[in-house]
Amino acid sequence: TLPLANQLKFESGLKTSYATTDNEAGYFNTVNQTTTPDYNKSNHFLFRERISAAYLNLNKEMKRMSIQVGLRAENTKSDGHQLGNIMKQDSTFTKSYTSIFPTFYMLYKLDSASNHQVGLNYGRRTERPYYQDLNPFISPLDKFTYYVGNPFLRPSYVQSVELSYTLMNKYTLTSSYSNSKDDVNETIEITNGMYYSRPANLGRTIVKSISFDGSFDPFKWLNINIYSELTNIASKSAFYTGTLNTSGTFSFTNANARIALGEGWDGELSGNYRNRMISAQFELGEIWQANAGVQKKLSAKSTLKLTVNDIFYTSVRTGIINNLVQTEANWVNKSDTRTAVLSFNYRFGKTFATPAKHDNNGADAEKNRVKG
Repeated sequence: TLPLANQLKFESGLKTSYATTDNEAGYFNTVNQTTTPDYNKSNHFLFRERISAAYLNLNKEMKRMSIQVGLRAENTKSDGHQLGNIMKQDSTFTKSYTSIFPTFYMLYKLDSASNHQVGLNYGRRTERPYYQDLNPFISPLDKFTYYVGNPFLRPSYVQSVELSYTLMNKYTLTSSYSNSKDDVNETIEITNGMYYSRPANLGRTIVKSISFDGSFDPFKWLNINIYSELTNIASKSAFYTGTLNTSGTFSFTNANARIALGEGWDGELSGNYRNRMISAQFELGEIWQANAGVQKKLSAKSTLKLTVNDIFYTSVRTGIINNLVQTEANWVNKSDTRTAVLSFNYRFGKTFATPAKHDNNGADAEKNRVKG
C-alpha cells in the first residue's frame, strides 16, 4: 500500500495458490460369498491446479465521495488424470487460461450529515467449481439415482452492477443485475430408467433483483429488522433434451423483532418466507418458518435462554424437476427442523476486547471450494 498526493492511495499485490486432490473409490460385488471388484464403478482420479494472480487498486477519498478502481489478472493451469483399469482406459486433460477482472466502487454522500448516500458498484469475477465436482466418480444415492462428477467443468464468469440508496444509515434500497456465463448448476438426466445427477455449465444466466434492508425502532422496547427482495432468474443453455430456457420471479422476506420485556427479560420473534422459485432445471415450492426465543439475564455474567425453531414445522422443501425425457419427477425433503434449545451462558474472568482478525493466508477462496 502506497499513499499518494491528493488523498490518493495505491495498493498492489501478488497471490499464488496450489491445490492437489487424490480421490479413489472402490466398488465390489458379492455373489455367493465371493467378492469381486466392480471396475465399471471403481475410480481413481488425480487433479492439480495452480492459480497465479496480480492485482492493483487505486482509491481516492474526497469530502463527499469515495472512489475505488481495481484490476486483477489471473492465470490458471490445471491437469487431471483418470487412472485406468481393465474396464476403463487411462485418460488425461490439461487446461490453461488467463482472465482479467476489473472492479469499480463509488459512494457519494448527498448531504454533509451523511443521511443520504448513493452507491454504485461494478465488477467482473469468476466462480470456480468445487473440487469434488471435478472428480468423475459415480456415487449411488439410492436404488435409482447416481451422482456423477464432471472433470470438464469450466469456471463461470459473472459481470454484475449494483445501485444502492441508504437513508440515515438505517434503510437501504438496492437494485442489482448480473450476467453469468457457464454458471455451474446441478442437472438431472435420465438414462435407461436411472437418474444421473451431475454438475454442468449452463450457457447464460441473468439475475435481476431489487431489495430493501431496514431497521425500525417504533418503541424504546422494540427493534425490528426486515430484509425483503424480489428477484428474477432467467437461464438459457444447450441441454440434454435440446434447449433449457427458463425464467421465474420470486420474493423472499426475513424479519426479526427484539422485545425488551423489563427486569432482565428479552424476547425475540423471527421468521422468513419464500414463494415458488424457478432456477434452471428446478422448480422449488414455497417455504416458510417461524422462530421464537426468550432470555433472562441472571447477573452481569450469566444468561439463560430458550429458543424454539420452526414452531409450526413448515420448513419442508419440495420441488419439481423439469426438462426430463418423457418423465415427470418431484421430491419432498422433510428434515428435523423443529427444535427447542435451552442454553446457559456464563462469562468467567474479565472481559477483554475482541482480538483483531488476521489474514488467513489468502486461502479462503480455495477452502470455499471444498464441500462441507
